[in-house]
Amino acid sequence: MKRRLARLACGALLLCAWVGSLPMLLAASPVSQNEPLPRGLIVPQQEAWISSLMEGRIVAIHKREGERFEKDELLLSFDCTVRQAKLQQVQATLQAARKKLQANRELVTVRAASRLDVALNEAEVLQAEAELAVQQAMVEMCRLRAPFAGRLHTIPVHAFESVPQGKPLLEISSTAVYEVRVIVPSRYHAGLPVGTTFTIFLEETGRSYPVQVVRSSGRIDPVSQTMPVVGRIQGDFPELLPGMGGPVTLPALPRSTVAPPP
Repeated sequence: MKRRLARLACGALLLCAWVGSLPMLLAASPVSQNEPLPRGLIVPQQEAWISSLMEGRIVAIHKREGERFEKDELLLSFDCTVRQAKLQQVQATLQAARKKLQANRELVTVRAASRLDVALNEAEVLQAEAELAVQQAMVEMCRLRAPFAGRLHTIPVHAFESVPQGKPLLEISSTAVYEVRVIVPSRYHAGLPVGTTFTIFLEETGRSYPVQVVRSSGRIDPVSQTMPVVGRIQGDFPELLPGMGGPVTLPALPRSTVAPPP
């Protein structure tokens, strides 16, 4: 009878010890099968709203929504008649200043002009050259070119419309490389280093795509205990578009040993 009681007491102690360590074992185990998979979102590596650098009238929009373009390709043009005229005026002023400088340099040799006159002429030439550079930059603003290769998304303006300075003109994004942004539990901080691969299933295409981690946030949200991770799609897939999304399959976390509290 005493032996039976001793065995029951020993079994009870072992059961209590196992139940007490169960939460730690669960915390060290991989993601539960009942836990929903994190969702990823396709985003372009570069995107921008291009605004007007000048006040003027649009004469042409050279691309339509959804069309692709190359870097430095002309996207939109302004009426530049007045600025072209000012540029020609400054060019004529610079030409006159250079001829006057050349003449005064020749007169200095025969002592018909002073060195002060030559110095003043040189300053006039420098001033005209600076004004020429300004006017050339102003004329260049009349032609809006693509800062990178990509796709045109939104055009909130129309041809022959007059717009103020700072008016948003075009929304563009790059198409060369797509990234995947996903919010993962903070326990993946050590399990998803740069270079780790995972997959994303895009609901819009019905396919899975390989993704490689390129960076992660340097901070964990203390409330939700999550962190953002950014990966890059591996390969060229023309069917991808910004805004697509779906569940991601992350690599299983290695089972770690959790030391019991003292």
